[in-house]
Amino acid sequence: MMREYPENWKIMKQSDFSTFYNGRAFKQKEFKDSGTPIVRIQNLTGKGQTVYTDMTLKDEKYISEGDLIYAWSATFGPYIWKGPKAVYHYHIWKIECDNSIIDKMFFYYQLHLLSSSSSAHKNGAVFAHLTKGFMENYEVPVPPLKEQEKISQILSSIDQTIKKTEQIIDQTARLKKGIMQRLFTSGVSHDEYRNTTIGEIPKLWDLKNVKNLAILGPQNGLYKPSSEYGKGTFIVVLNDLYRNERKINDFLEDKVKITQNELNRYKLKENDLLVNRVSKQIEGVAKVILVDKIYDDTVYESNMIRIRLETSKILPEFYSYFSFTNAYYKQVAKIAKYSNQASVSQDGIENILVPLPSIGEQYEIVNVLNSLEDKLNIERKKLSQLNLTKKGLMEQLLTGKVRVPLDDEEVVPS
Repeated sequence: MMREYPENWKIMKQSDFSTFYNGRAFKQKEFKDSGTPIVRIQNLTGKGQTVYTDMTLKDEKYISEGDLIYAWSATFGPYIWKGPKAVYHYHIWKIECDNSIIDKMFFYYQLHLLSSSSSAHKNGAVFAHLTKGFMENYEVPVPPLKEQEKISQILSSIDQTIKKTEQIIDQTARLKKGIMQRLFTSGVSHDEYRNTTIGEIPKLWDLKNVKNLAILGPQNGLYKPSSEYGKGTFIVVLNDLYRNERKINDFLEDKVKITQNELNRYKLKENDLLVNRVSKQIEGVAKVILVDKIYDDTVYESNMIRIRLETSKILPEFYSYFSFTNAYYKQVAKIAKYSNQASVSQDGIENILVPLPSIGEQYEIVNVLNSLEDKLNIERKKLSQLNLTKKGLMEQLLTGKVRVPLDDEEVVPS
């Protein structure tokens, strides 16, 4: 069934109003330490270092600030280039628009909508990718220019709010990290300090290992073959650990068949700590997750270690925050073993040293960090809602389901 669009909108192939230019396929040996920057997909996603070229290429192989580009392999989506003059790699297209037909920012949002569509044409064995031919022949609804510009203004306004919210999140996260490092080395209102094997701490603080702070564990989790999964008792798996930052407070999805003895041995309680034993990278191993809320019988899988702390000595939340400090990471790097993946053992975890203030000071430290975490969570929820709002508006405005007023007097009928 064909979708209906407003009468004054045209259905056009993207090649009718735009030109897609292929980037250059650079070889590793052609990369230089200086010269003209080469924009690769990892530069667009913020995950790669910039490399350079000393080649002189055709004008079409260069991009400048404000140009519309599109990543088409593995990572999909349009970008407005905001850097200096550069050349772009093969897995990126530069797109030039006929501004008498299409507003560049309107087309940018149309490409966003296409990229997020489940019907987007993908091809390729190792890396899924969009083909240039598909993109050129893909048909899109094109409203009059004034309406395009108005739609772009609305969506750009939301993007600006999203950017400001992301900046607040980034600033708050950096503030939290800095305060956390300071609190775990300087404490609250101390004047005298001492050097220890994990660094300087307040003189009045103790230093104990996990073995002397735990009433249960470190204890490896329950192994069950995949055939036992699907029904039964809830089980925390590695995916639950990775998709939560510090606490498990999402609804669990996985279940497993277990015996009563296994439930008795591996049942989780609120304030238990779970540590992942294995990771492909050292940065991911020994991550600590606090079990926040448990509403049903729940166990944990064998790739995790459980610690239950003696709360008269140490607050579980205090240890949870400690696991994000440099003092913790440095100890993990020493106890981790490496083969095909990084791993830690129960023995290694129980020998982790923890700086230990009084329970009262632990509460003070936890309260400071919780207040910052609460602010972060509020902003993250706001960001999530903004992205949902933007997605909904894109689907409505870019397809003509909802029309926009063009000026104070004229209202386009819906």
